[in-house]
Amino acid sequence: MVEGENLNEVVNLVTKTIISAADANIPKSGLSFLKNRKPWWNKHCTDTNRNQRKAWNVFRWHPTSSNQIAFQRAKSIARWVGGKVNLNTGLNLCPVLIPL
Repeated sequence: MVEGENLNEVVNLVTKTIISAADANIPKSGLSFLKNRKPWWNKHCTDTNRNQRKAWNVFRWHPTSSNQIAFQRAKSIARWVGGKVNLNTGLNLCPVLIPL
């Protein structure tokens, strides 16, 4: 049996050991890196993707041919806008590739 200050020292040592083991083995949430965003993404891309999601939700709950066509059209427009914006941004970043 441990008496006096020795007991406090033992308790402190055990506590520090447990805390250091927990710090070493439990992952910290603050160490995650931010996701790289697309530099060419703009409000028009956001709007077309929102319209696509809305059309999908309508088609999902009411699967008619007209809703399917509306969804396919919204999906096509979203793809087209994303490609155009990405292409234009790439051309703006590399003016050397544009013939005069």
